[in-house]
Amino acid sequence: MPELKHTFQGGKMEKDIDERIVPRGQYREALNISVSTSEGSDVGAAQNILGNIVVTQATKGRIQLNAAGIPDPTTTGLVQDEYDGDNYHIAQIIDPQSDMLYRFVHTTSGTEGIWMDRIIEYNTTKPLDASWQDKENAVMVDIYKVESMIETCGSYNCTDNDKTAITLTNNQNLNQLRWGMRVDHDDFPFDTTIEEIDYVGKKIILNKAFTGTPNGNIIFHGDRNLNFSPERNITGINIIDGMLFWTDNYSEPKKIDIERCKMGSKTSLWSTTPGLIGRYTSSPIPKIDDFNQHTVLVVADNVKYDCIKDDCNYQQTTEIND
Repeated sequence: MPELKHTFQGGKMEKDIDERIVPRGQYREALNISVSTSEGSDVGAAQNILGNIVVTQATKGRIQLNAAGIPDPTTTGLVQDEYDGDNYHIAQIIDPQSDMLYRFVHTTSGTEGIWMDRIIEYNTTKPLDASWQDKENAVMVDIYKVESMIETCGSYNCTDNDKTAITLTNNQNLNQLRWGMRVDHDDFPFDTTIEEIDYVGKKIILNKAFTGTPNGNIIFHGDRNLNFSPERNITGINIIDGMLFWTDNYSEPKKIDIERCKMGSKTSLWSTTPGLIGRYTSSPIPKIDDFNQHTVLVVADNVKYDCIKDDCNYQQTTEIND
């Protein structure tokens, strides 16, 4: 069989003449194609690629409306876009081995009181009419700031009442909080942090006693891991052996294990996990919380905390050590 070679030395689009007499080395029109090359300088292939489609459903979030169509987190109703207009696309990369698209998204939602960075996976092999639940997965969610309202506040039942138990109005953003986040409120010492969260009982235990009568807004801060910013584009991204590497020329280079992070973002796996029970809800839309709650990578912790040193030492399992 004869070998056919076509050399496109012109690399030029020619739309002024009839397509039947376009000179060799030029082309009439090209849409949605990708040219792949090999080590040889005279080998290449042009292939079709997908066009542009909207893939923002998972990052828009959820907000519940009551029967009158008014946002009300205490009721179960229709779900509308919660973070629409608050998302900033930082970077993207496609894994040619799996045809998965990975997007880096920064979300600043002062209205909802949630600030986070997210890496979202989109399966480009799925048909366009497939549900977003089948196409999009949360790889890593980094919630670094949460704002809410204090509803009740009181001393926690511990020696000398040196801790505080608070609840939030309508439990707003309770599931976005996690152990170790710092408290930003004038009535609490600057080093106040979350020591424990009862997601079932809707109670937050702080490691410091309160002064005065705390009320109004309360802000919680966590360390930033992904640290995305609309001011910094990320261009150095690679996927090697299931690991995602990137650098923004600002902080240290980072890498994550894609499959491990995806497992840590599946809230449906937390329904029986000690310390996380109560965070997963299967309604009104299953899987939507995967994109709204912090990724969990360590779920078998055994945190110990003291009321008074060598006096009472409680474990998270409520066992008392001698």
